[in-house]
Amino acid sequence: MSAWAERMGADLRVALEREARAAGALAAALEAARSAVADPRRLDEALAGARDAVQALHRASALREAAAGRWARAGGAADDPALRRGWK
Repeated sequence: MSAWAERMGADLRVALEREARAAGALAAALEAARSAVADPRRLDEALAGARDAVQALHRASALREAAAGRWARAGGAADDPALRRGWK
């Protein structure tokens, strides 16, 4: 794999980790909202946190998609057996 593809692969790993953290934050925010259902003020705060977590997950997913595209264009997809079989 070229040095460029390796660098793009590292960018993709970072983006995947960021996306996983954002998904975890969303899960925590949704759990907080679930536990706050009886208190309207706490529920509003928890739902605002969930909204922010969804936005962060959306941004992280977009960054991951862009990193995956750069990695594939750099030749990383050709070197990855899973992607050669069509798994994404």
